[in-house]
Amino acid sequence: MFPTTEIRWFFPGSWSAQLFAWLNDTGHLFPEPVRTDWYLPPTDPALGVKVRQGRVEAKRRAGTPMPVVFGPKTAGQIEKWVKWSFSGADTAAEITVDSPPGWTAVEKRRFTCGFDPAARDSFVPATVGAIGSAACRIELTAVRAKGQQWWTFGLEADGLQPDRAELIIPAALAALCHHDAAPSLPARSSFGYARWLLALADSSPIL
Repeated sequence: MFPTTEIRWFFPGSWSAQLFAWLNDTGHLFPEPVRTDWYLPPTDPALGVKVRQGRVEAKRRAGTPMPVVFGPKTAGQIEKWVKWSFSGADTAAEITVDSPPGWTAVEKRRFTCGFDPAARDSFVPATVGAIGSAACRIELTAVRAKGQQWWTFGLEADGLQPDRAELIIPAALAALCHHDAAPSLPARSSFGYARWLLALADSSPIL
């Protein structure tokens, strides 16, 4: 079991070249291998269960989201979560190979970098050992599920005490969002994967 604090936004369609260039200006944006995660259809936006790379992961939100405003174009909800990860090769194989009814496949094409205020230029490669204990990960991810294409932008601080995470995430956003090319990140688009999947399941408008 380990804690994580994060903020995330979801948008339909594909990101623009300008937006990608905005993040790529950090000099450390790193492409990860494309992968498919399988999600158990959520019934609660505060609870998620998925199979990822041979492991079963569960995630429970702790408390209510904390609304925050970072500037004229950026507002959202910081959420505190607790994660559990289990080795479940047999279960994972059954789900990813047999595709049982009910599970939702989400293809992810993710680019990441890290933010560490102790580093010389604040932005660092998001590789093992490169992100310090006071840092967070920045993610830009193209996601596809149920025939729909979306993208999500998020910041996540794993393992930090909540009060420290609540400081590092705004600091990272401030370093990114001062740029003229920074996109609008409205509060109405800020939520986690569980809520996004709930809306996809019943075709509810979420933007």
